[in-house]
Order: sequence, then structure tokens, then C-alpha cells
Amino acid sequence: METTIENKKIHTFEKAGLGKAPFKIIGTWSMPSKALAEKNPTAWNNALREGPKNAGCCQFCFTGIIHHFIIKSADEKIFHVGSSCVNKTFDKKLIGEVKRIKNEIAREKRAEKKAVERKARSEANAVKGLELLNEAGLSKALEIANDENFEINESNKWAFNTLKDVVASATKWGSLSEKQINFLKSLIKKIEAAPAKESQRLEKEANKKPFPVNAGRVKVEGKILGFKEVETQFGWSVKVLLESVDGWKCFGSLPSSLDDAEKGDWIEFTAKLQHSGNDQFFGFFSRPTKAKIKERAGE
Repeated sequence: METTIENKKIHTFEKAGLGKAPFKIIGTWSMPSKALAEKNPTAWNNALREGPKNAGCCQFCFTGIIHHFIIKSADEKIFHVGSSCVNKTFDKKLIGEVKRIKNEIAREKRAEKKAVERKARSEANAVKGLELLNEAGLSKALEIANDENFEINESNKWAFNTLKDVVASATKWGSLSEKQINFLKSLIKKIEAAPAKESQRLEKEANKKPFPVNAGRVKVEGKILGFKEVETQFGWSVKVLLESVDGWKCFGSLPSSLDDAEKGDWIEFTAKLQHSGNDQFFGFFSRPTKAKIKERAGE
């Protein structure tokens, strides 16, 4: 508490000979834990050496303390005390600062505890996920996912990335559903079949012909790659993207006679072609006639 001599208030710490008021907190330090001392005495001693002189004892009441509040007086004296002794001074500024620091330390400890718990859960989930994958006969999936030298190409890219995502999910959450097991098995088959598919793709690319230039009206035969609905000045229209038998692609309005066509169908029609101007393998078609479906997808 504060005392008055000759009408002058004397700070509790000043009265104890710890320096002249005002006082301010310039730092904190905490004793290393007993667990560290038992586990690693050398590390405990090193941590102890980092603390203030005469650490472990409050320099106001001389009792043992764990958390040290390092205080500096107006005349440059430095000492350390426990939080309870700061409260005895009735110094609102010091007490408020101690409260803020203690709350901050508590938040850090909670965050550290949560981090340790998250790490433990993560490690346990990883072990459980690996066990589930192996029990399901999916060691091949693990082998593929962990292969840093896996050669990615256009034919296996989607299956490879998707497989890695599913494996990562299993080891992250420590769970694997029957649906995921079957999906991983299908992805493995796709990846194993990819080399032959990639060889075919490259051969097809090598034999691809440029989009016809100044061809006028010609017969177009190809596979439907997709549809798109667009709004025009005449209303809504369905557009279709087609890959021809020669490898080039074209885009235009789906003939009304083919309104039941589906993705993957092979169709044929006669239309006027116009080159895109910036891609030798792409252009547009217009005014299609004599349209028919030559082969349904999957047949």
C-alpha cells in the first residue's frame, strides 16, 4: 500500500527500497517447468540461465514465484516480483498491465495446448487412415500418392490428383467410407490404363488436321464434346462443340432435328465453315442441314 510522509505519497515498492516511483513493467519471465527438468536437465539449466538474477524468488516479499514481472524504477533500478505483490501496491497502472500480461499468457497457453491436441489428433488420424487404406487393399493407392517421380500427363492428371486428394482426406480425418474405397479402386484402374490412352491421344494429336479454310459448305462428321445455352436476339439457342473425325473442332447452333442428341454422340450434317482466325484447329459452323445422329454414345 502507499504511505504518506510529510504529505508526500510514497509508493509501496519505493518504501521497500526497490527504487523511485513511478515504476513500469519492462518484461516477464517464467521458471522452466519441472517436466523439462526431469526430461532434459541441461535444457532446464539453460532456460534458467536466461532468467533474471535471483530468479525464483520475489524481491519484494521473498517468497517463491513462477511468473516474474520485471519492473524498472524511475531511477533505473530493475527488480522482479510476483503478481500478488503488484496488487499490494494499489498502483492501478501496474495492476492493469499485470492483468493484461496474465491474460495474454493464458491465451498463449490455451493456444499451445490446442496446437498440441491438434497435432496429436492429426498424427492419430494419419495412422488410422493408413491402416484403413491397407486393410482395404489399397496399398497401391498409397504408392501412387507418395510417388514423387510420378509422370503426370493429360490422360492421368485428373485421376492422379483426385486419388491424392482422397488419400489425403483419409489420413487427415482417419476415416474411409466404402464409397471412397470403390472410388479409389476405379481411379487406380484409370491410372493403370492411362499409358495406352496417352499413346492414343498423342497419335491422334500428331494426325490432327487443321480447320478447313475457305471450304464453303461441307459435310461435317464428328463427336459432340458439350453443349451451351446462349441468349440471342431471337431468344435462347443451344450451341454445340464438336470434334471432327479429322481432329479439328467447331462450334455452332445445334440443328433442331438433333434436339435429343447427347454428349458423346457421333453426328453428321452439312454446314458453312468459318475459321476462327487465331487457332488453326478451331472454327465455327452455321446454317446446318441434313443433320443426323450416326452413333449414340456408348453403343
